[in-house]
Amino acid sequence: MKHPSLACVLWLFAATAAAQSPQARMGLGFSYGTTRADAPIQGAQIIEVYPGAQAAAAGILANDVVTAIDGHSLDNGAVLAAYLLNLHGTRRVVLQIVRPGSGSTTPMTVAVLFSDTPPDSVAPNGVHWHVSVDADHNRTYTPDRSVDVATWQEAMALVPRDKVHESSLWSLYDHPRDHPTSYVIRETVAGGARTVISPGALYANTVTEAHSKLPPGSTLLPKDPGNPKNLIEVWIAP
Repeated sequence: MKHPSLACVLWLFAATAAAQSPQARMGLGFSYGTTRADAPIQGAQIIEVYPGAQAAAAGILANDVVTAIDGHSLDNGAVLAAYLLNLHGTRRVVLQIVRPGSGSTTPMTVAVLFSDTPPDSVAPNGVHWHVSVDADHNRTYTPDRSVDVATWQEAMALVPRDKVHESSLWSLYDHPRDHPTSYVIRETVAGGARTVISPGALYANTVTEAHSKLPPGSTLLPKDPGNPKNLIEVWIAP
């Protein structure tokens, strides 16, 4: 199986971990990458729209292309990510979206809710949490989308992937906020064009038990000091 280089995988995972820190908040209810260089419309291409998210209710679909946010034009996913890093709390953002294959290059205007995520959870980019704000601007987080699975095979089945060009990374969390009674293992699918964190969650009572639930032959990656404190190990599957 061909994988991205180790350096590339570590960079992709570092970017994902940063999205879980208080400084990086990117919750739009969908994952995205960058359109191909030869695509007729350039922008941030939506990879997956999360069920139950406001983006899904607004009619946003996988493969739609975001060409602007809040009036700021963009031609790749990195520009969208950079803009979102400067947003805080819960607010509406306005997206310009073009749907490839629709016969029209005129963007649709769609408003969606952006929200941040607790830094001590395993929830990526805000999508696993409902966020409510009271009159005093206090935010309350309610977990809503972890999918309990019993095996690594079940977890992998939740995220379609390109087995030749994408790697399977497995993160081990120590009693995170959204699962305070156990260790949690969650898969990240990482490649040159995208990084997608699976909603599937494997549980363990000890680190040894967690290791037994990883894909056979997995390799422990060097520890990144920039990762959240409760992200204690990251493994790459063969």
